[in-house]
Amino acid sequence: MSFFMFGGELARTVGPLLITAVLSIWGLEGSYRVMPLGIVASIILFLKLKGVSSLKRNNNKMKVKGAKETIKELISFFVFIVGFQLFRGGMKSALTIYLPTYLLRSGQSLWIAGISLSVLQLAGVAGTFGAGFISDKIGHRNLLLITAVASPLVMWAFVTASNVMMIPLLIIMGFLVFASGPVVLALVQETNTERPAFINSIYMLINFGISSLMVLIVGILGDRIGLQLTYQMCAVLASISIPFIFILPKKELK
Repeated sequence: MSFFMFGGELARTVGPLLITAVLSIWGLEGSYRVMPLGIVASIILFLKLKGVSSLKRNNNKMKVKGAKETIKELISFFVFIVGFQLFRGGMKSALTIYLPTYLLRSGQSLWIAGISLSVLQLAGVAGTFGAGFISDKIGHRNLLLITAVASPLVMWAFVTASNVMMIPLLIIMGFLVFASGPVVLALVQETNTERPAFINSIYMLINFGISSLMVLIVGILGDRIGLQLTYQMCAVLASISIPFIFILPKKELK
């Protein structure tokens, strides 16, 4: 999972730098010039994945459990997913989507805002890549606890710190915020179920649904009470995700 998410976070690191350069050279109206990159990427994905099947053959003649029964068996696991993702979602949305806006309103230049986002994402690359190895050594629960406790503290420090400490704190924050991603995804894949694709689809539904909701909420709060106070609220709310780690049964954590 760390290798899988490494590629995605690395792309998110390069993306802000690329679009910042494009906006500086051609402006918003000329940003269509990077469209061929996305088209080429889609073609490559199509060619690479067209022969891949997600179906898993079941040689066992026993009847597979229904979707409703499967959900009931994993209800505590989904409570963990919802709670953990919900209260950390605001923090992640604030840092990834609204970080350039926050920095621009704080008096930073467009280049500093774009570079800061790339720094955050690059640290996220290290976080997603290293999280798998670290969790294999210390356990999933311990790693999730470390990230859940430390990331709100670092975010609060970032909001209240001077400009000199901005980049170091972004590096630490990027590592902590993104480190939980591959661990949670690994837990989804490791659930003891006969319907892994169905369970994964529910996780994706929860993840994208909460992310979309948090982007909207953070944006509304940022307009009404200011991004400074919104960032502080997100840091406080992120700490509420800690108790949900203990809801997950120990047998689900390796």
